[in-house]
Amino acid sequence: MSPQEIAAMLRRHLIAVAIVALAACMLSYHLVRGNPGYIDSGSVGFVAPRNPISMFENTRSLQVVEEATALFMMGPQGEREVRAAGGTVPYNVAMLNLYNEEYPDYSQPYVTITVMSNYPAEAQQTFRAVLGVLPKATAILQERVGAAPRNEVTARLVAEPTGPVAQGGSHKRSYAALAVLAILAIYMIARALDRRRPRRQPRHRGNPGHRILRGIFDR
Repeated sequence: MSPQEIAAMLRRHLIAVAIVALAACMLSYHLVRGNPGYIDSGSVGFVAPRNPISMFENTRSLQVVEEATALFMMGPQGEREVRAAGGTVPYNVAMLNLYNEEYPDYSQPYVTITVMSNYPAEAQQTFRAVLGVLPKATAILQERVGAAPRNEVTARLVAEPTGPVAQGGSHKRSYAALAVLAILAIYMIARALDRRRPRRQPRHRGNPGHRILRGIFDR
């Protein structure tokens, strides 16, 4: 279709075009005013004792403690203890993966704590609750297998937490994508309505039979 034909088609279905444009404007307003969500995160490292016995002389042993702690924190007992410590929103404790999901690399004994909430205070409070429970869980798990206190691995915060960070994203990219979708929606809806529009039949003056007979006699 030529630009002139497209413009004429849009004019024929001006109400539908206006409805789609209004919906796009309302969605863009929601993107600006909507709650972006907040994330609080930090990393915890697992440290061997200063005079480790042979079982703690390699990184693999630290990884065993790291994996057991992460599983405990994400299990039902860990969740109950986090709630008892003041956590109110979901959280995630995951082993640090230095590669990807298909070929994971857990060579470094670290876990990452991530908390997301619509309210920054809740995210920060739950992060602190997880951070308080995790070292205790690490010690308890080692006690259960009979590790001596002097040989226990300890969990320590290796970097200051980020604090609640708003997840706003890029408004420019969101508006650009929304504008493209709105243009496509307007065109497709107008095109569909245009196809369903009844076609006007050409008017014939007089009786067709009379015209045929007149043509014969005129000869």
